[in-house]
Amino acid sequence: MTFVFFFIALIYSSAGFGGGSMYLAVLNSYYPTAGIANKINGLLCNSVVTFQGSFQWTSTYKEAVISGWPMLLSAALSCSASAYYFRNEGFVQWAMSLALIAAGFIMLFQERIQKKQVVIHPFNLTILSAVVGVLAGMTGIGGGIYLSPILHLTKWRDSKSIATLCSILILTNSIISLTIIFFFSNQDAFNFDWTLPLASVLGGIVGSITGIKILTPHQIKWITAIILIAVGGQFIWNAIV
Repeated sequence: MTFVFFFIALIYSSAGFGGGSMYLAVLNSYYPTAGIANKINGLLCNSVVTFQGSFQWTSTYKEAVISGWPMLLSAALSCSASAYYFRNEGFVQWAMSLALIAAGFIMLFQERIQKKQVVIHPFNLTILSAVVGVLAGMTGIGGGIYLSPILHLTKWRDSKSIATLCSILILTNSIISLTIIFFFSNQDAFNFDWTLPLASVLGGIVGSITGIKILTPHQIKWITAIILIAVGGQFIWNAIV
């Protein structure tokens, strides 16, 4: 499982993500009865990957943070509320799964489907970020997987700037959710293998360097689209089984 976490972190961090949804999928398959513990473990790995990723991406694309900070603040505040008051994600899984899959396919064929740029006012993007924060708190993942397709489809900035903003968003929301879940849940059955965050952060370092220095913006966009489809499919699979 250690190598699996390394590989997940490498792929996801190359597009500015942390891999939280896939960590949860792997942990739930190995430990099907450890629900809260799995969520905490997944968020912890998500946090360490995006911590190093945020540092690396921001050092190169800090302009994205300067212009996108209202979205980060809006998502963090709404994530805090939803993670505290609502910790049962069952009814949103199907809708979000289908939305992610649709967004992934639209991104793959965006140039053919979208004839002109969809312009959204910065205030409306801030409102959408608050919705993303609510979903992040509900589902126990960072939420970058929800915000990224919105920013790509509206052509907010280039793919690497979007990856930068999403990495910071995921880090912030993961820490918020992790803190709230940890302190307001029963931790009697909590058990953790510390090799998992170590493997995750090592994979994240390699992935972030690859995304920043090797991959083109177009390649990052394709990786993002494939991740969206994979996450949406994984959510549906979890709901079925």
